[in-house]
Amino acid sequence: MAKRFTDTEIWSKQRWFKKLTPNYKLIFQYLKDNCNHAGIWDIDILQLLDETGIENIDLDDFIKSCNMDFEKRSGKPIIKERIKLLDENTVWLTGFIQFQYQGKDRLLNDSVPVVRSSLSILKGYITLSIPLSKGWIRIKDKDKDKDKDKDKDKKNSNTKSNSKGKKNNEGYE
Repeated sequence: MAKRFTDTEIWSKQRWFKKLTPNYKLIFQYLKDNCNHAGIWDIDILQLLDETGIENIDLDDFIKSCNMDFEKRSGKPIIKERIKLLDENTVWLTGFIQFQYQGKDRLLNDSVPVVRSSLSILKGYITLSIPLSKGWIRIKDKDKDKDKDKDKDKKNSNTKSNSKGKKNNEGYE
C-alpha cells in the first residue's frame, strides 16, 4: 500500500479547492490517492463512481474546475494546469511529483530511485521539457551542487591551521 504526503492546508488556504463542489473535492482526493507514483491516473470512471459512491461525473468539467483559479488582488479567474489530460485514457496531476518527492530545498533529486522512476514513467507520456519549463518539476542542478561542495571544501581547507598553528588564508587574497 502506497503512502502519500497530503497538504493539510488545501481545505482552508487553497481558494480553487474551496470553490469545488463536494463531489469534485472527493474526486480530486480520490485521484491523489489512486494515481501511480508519477501522479498518473488511468481513467476508469466506473471504478471511480463505484468506489466514491458518486452517481456521475463530467470529467472535462471536473478538470476545468480544478484548473480554475483566481487572482488574489482582482479576483479575476485565471487558468492553471493542475490536472492535465495526457491522452484519452490518462490524466496527470501536474504538481504530484514535485509535492511528494521534493527535498528541503524544494527541488527534486533525480538520483533518488522513486524520482528517477517517476520521471521515466512521465517521459512515456510527455517530453520532460514541458513540465520543466512550466515549473511543475524542478530538478536539483548536480553541477551547481558540486560547485557548492567544492567551494565548501576549499573554504574548510583554507581556514585549517598549518603546522605552526597559524591559519592558512591563501584562498582569500
